[in-house]
Amino acid sequence: MTFPGKRNKDPLCAQCRRIKQLLLFPEGGHEADSWDGQGTTVTVLVSGSGCSSCGAISRILAILGVQEQITQLSFAVIPTKAVQCLRAVIDKGTALYLQPSDTQLFLTEFDPTHLSTDFSKTSIQHCMHEHAQACSKSQTIQHAKDLVSIYLIDLDANCLVRASTRKKYAALSYVWGSSQSSFVNIKGKHPKTTLSRMQESGFFLRNSKGIPRTVRQAMTFTRVMGMKYLWVDRYCIPQDDQSEKHSQLRAMGSIYYQAHFVIIAAEGDGIHGLCTDDYVRSEYRSYSNELKAGLGVVYEPTTENTRWSTRGWTFQEQLFARRSFVFRENTVTFQCQQSTWQEGTKTPLPHATCLTGSRATKLTIDRWPNMLHLKDLVEEYTERKLSHPCDSLDAFAGILDALESSFPNGFLFGISEVCFDISLLWQPKGVLADRLALAIADNKPLADLPSWSWARWEGPIDCSAWEAAAECLFLSYYNQSFYNVFTIVNWQKTSRSSGALVPLSNNYNALRNLAKDSSLPPPLGWKRQALRSGFGQDGQLSRLLRNTNHRFTHSTLGQNRLFRFPVPLPSSTSEVVDDQSWTPRVHGRVQRAFLSMITRSTPRKQGGRWHAIERRLQPGRKLQVGVVQLHDSKLETATVDEVSGEFIAISAGEFFCVPGESVGVPRNTFDEWELKWQGIDSHIYEFYNVMLIEHRGELSIRKGLGRVQKALWESLEREEIEVVLA
Repeated sequence: MTFPGKRNKDPLCAQCRRIKQLLLFPEGGHEADSWDGQGTTVTVLVSGSGCSSCGAISRILAILGVQEQITQLSFAVIPTKAVQCLRAVIDKGTALYLQPSDTQLFLTEFDPTHLSTDFSKTSIQHCMHEHAQACSKSQTIQHAKDLVSIYLIDLDANCLVRASTRKKYAALSYVWGSSQSSFVNIKGKHPKTTLSRMQESGFFLRNSKGIPRTVRQAMTFTRVMGMKYLWVDRYCIPQDDQSEKHSQLRAMGSIYYQAHFVIIAAEGDGIHGLCTDDYVRSEYRSYSNELKAGLGVVYEPTTENTRWSTRGWTFQEQLFARRSFVFRENTVTFQCQQSTWQEGTKTPLPHATCLTGSRATKLTIDRWPNMLHLKDLVEEYTERKLSHPCDSLDAFAGILDALESSFPNGFLFGISEVCFDISLLWQPKGVLADRLALAIADNKPLADLPSWSWARWEGPIDCSAWEAAAECLFLSYYNQSFYNVFTIVNWQKTSRSSGALVPLSNNYNALRNLAKDSSLPPPLGWKRQALRSGFGQDGQLSRLLRNTNHRFTHSTLGQNRLFRFPVPLPSSTSEVVDDQSWTPRVHGRVQRAFLSMITRSTPRKQGGRWHAIERRLQPGRKLQVGVVQLHDSKLETATVDEVSGEFIAISAGEFFCVPGESVGVPRNTFDEWELKWQGIDSHIYEFYNVMLIEHRGELSIRKGLGRVQKALWESLEREEIEVVLA
């Protein structure tokens, strides 16, 4: 563009001139040293422009292979004075930095022909020196992890040795893929004879050709970092010994937590390696003379949009790692509890200033059964893929093992026992696939996965209803949970050894009456605090919440964790019996009704579709009584208008239909038909949670979940039956 009075064409477009101004004065003011993170965002068009600066950006996008997809970038000042740069998101996990040449350098030159072990040593030494205490113990995993007996690869003796997590060792996190070692059989397991051979000195040196390249390079990196021991699941878990294997899988959290650092191979699989043979990296650094600024690519968040980030097994490995080296596109990034530092940058970035991923769940070990946190973990985990469909519980076992210190009686096939009623209320986000059927079809290993557990089904899971557990929390009027679940079935689990039936605890809200009756004494350790004002004994909200004129605290949880009523807390002396002691069968006496489902459906905002549940009144007349969501697409493709189904009531519920959202289950979890049934005066919708089942012999398989309006269910022809969910 030529400006009046100017003979020479300006090499910068209007947006890049604004970028240049922002680089000089990030506050929009007149001081070049005024970096405080409050600058204006500027959007630059990078396609079809003759601007030299846009051309430099386009060349980097071309190297990344996204030039066709990215037509504009929005640059903003990074919110810290320590890094005086502008930043734009290119794609998930990739950002472009612009750095003025007259400021303190953040982007630095680095040799594109090899990986610098000097950087790796410097970064971990910085962590040990600057925040050793914070990173020696996780900020979100406050309890001390138990020491575990494990196998480690001794890199001096080149063999497996029996040790414990007390040793100083590194751990490898990677995608197995289809690569197999020459001394591992086709199922990815090494027999006991091979385990014995692997403990012979020099074994890994003699059999180096059978070791996947990712593992070989991880062994080399660990040696260079001055470490003697490396843990790799492929060799360090004796998978033919089922008892030992199960013990090691439950200890995965401890293994990755106790590792001095974790090596993350974010690209490819076992064959790919940590980096390519020639170590050549793309030129992700450039300079714009017109902007007087350097340009550089930074992977942020580091593992986002990689193959590693899509796999099920790596989910818990990432959550437990306290320090890690991430290998991506032949570049190393060091991550710890406090910051992220990528090779080719001068200083680590505090996590508060880093871009966050599409999901940013962290593992927090509370001392009470926090179903809201478990919801986030399960929903994010079920977005990931598993090569062996029936690994769904094994790949989550480390997380469940860690959370057992928060949930009394632990978990039954991924379902919280203390919150069993609420935990059964998970829903699919669309069509699900049966993991057992997939494994049988592909000749993959099978596992005990009951149909009533989310772990049985492949596909994203919606656990919004689990937020009903927030009923116990004392929150503000605008944040209080308005969804309550009531027990109507006494469920029993089945002992694997004796076949005996043992009642499930399922007592999460057993003390909810204490919220209303101040004459009832609180359990040991709990303290009641009277409030000067509340919602009133006779108000609508008080009737639903059973009053909030007092609150409770517990001596072990601190004064800031407030409850409406006491909840069961884990005992330091009780020992949780894991899934291996129980069969997938749960027994209960339930009410049953046969109803029709309409094939037409309405979409849910969380994903999936609601199907109407109807009862026949007389020939030609029907009445809708509820809604249901199914796990598969059979009803969607049915050639008839309706199909019949068997429904059982598994719990009762009520929802206070307040406008907007709450920390509890939001309004859009319910179908519009349901909200029409709220009381005119009370605005409370009462219902039964119903499960659609299909009989297979004496066993019942879950096929869907829905709700039936309370009065309409009670008007149906029902019968009581004994049901065995399996």
